Amino acid sequence: MLSMPSQRLFLNPAMRFANVSCKSTFSTTVRRPQELQKAINSAATAPTPIAAVRPAFWERLGPLTQFFRWYSKSNTQRPYLTQFLSSLAIFCTGDLAAQYFGGEEYDYKRTLRVLAISAGSSIIIFKWFLFIARNFNYSNKLLTLITKVGVNQIVYAPVFGTYYFTLQGILSGDSADQVWERVKVAMPRSVISSWMFWPPITATTFALVPPMYHAVLLACVTTGWQAYLSWLNRKSDKEPAQLKPISL
Repeated sequence: MLSMPSQRLFLNPAMRFANVSCKSTFSTTVRRPQELQKAINSAATAPTPIAAVRPAFWERLGPLTQFFRWYSKSNTQRPYLTQFLSSLAIFCTGDLAAQYFGGEEYDYKRTLRVLAISAGSSIIIFKWFLFIARNFNYSNKLLTLITKVGVNQIVYAPVFGTYYFTLQGILSGDSADQVWERVKVAMPRSVISSWMFWPPITATTFALVPPMYHAVLLACVTTGWQAYLSWLNRKSDKEPAQLKPISL
C-alpha cells in the first residue's frame, strides 16, 4: 500500500513533473559555476602567443655579430683582463697609424710609451664609462643624454689629456719645465678637438647601444682618436713653435 506522499504524487502527475523540473533546475544551477570555473582555468593555462622581436642592428651585422658576442661574453667573464688587453691593442694601433701616416721612421720607444700609458689608464677608463652609464639617469631621456655627454666632456677630456701628455713627457725623459710646456701646448688643443669629435659619438652610444657594448664600440672609435693624440704629442715635441699654447 502506498504511503500518503506517494499517493499524492501518483494521483497528481503535475506535482511529479514539477518536482522533476525543480530538481533539473537546481542541478543545472549548481553545474554552471563549475563549468565557468573550468573555462577560467583553461583560459589561464592557455599558452600566450609571443610576438616576434626584431633583432637589434648589432645582431644583424653578419661576421661582426660573432665578434660582438665573443667580446660581450669575454667582457662578462673577465672584464678587467678584456678591457686591459683591448686598451693595449687600441693605443698601439693608434700610435702605429700615427707613425705610418706621419711618414716618419718607426720609433718603437714611442710605441712602448703609449703602451705604458694604456696600462696605467685602461681599468680607470673602463670604470669611468660604467659610472657614466649607471648614473645621471632621469625621467627625461634628453636631459639624461645631455648630462652624460656633458659630464664626460667636462671631466674626462681634460683629466685624460693632462695624464696622457704628462706621462709622455716623463717617459721621454723631459724635465719638469719641458713636461709643463708639453701639457700647456698640447692638452688644450686636444680638449677643444674632443668637443668636436666625441659628443656625437658618446650621445649615439648612450642613446642606442646597450651598456654591455659601450666599451667595444668606443674602443673601435678610440683607435682614430689615439692616432690623433699621438700625432699631436709628436708635433708638440718636435715643433713647439708651430703649436703655440692656447687657453680654454
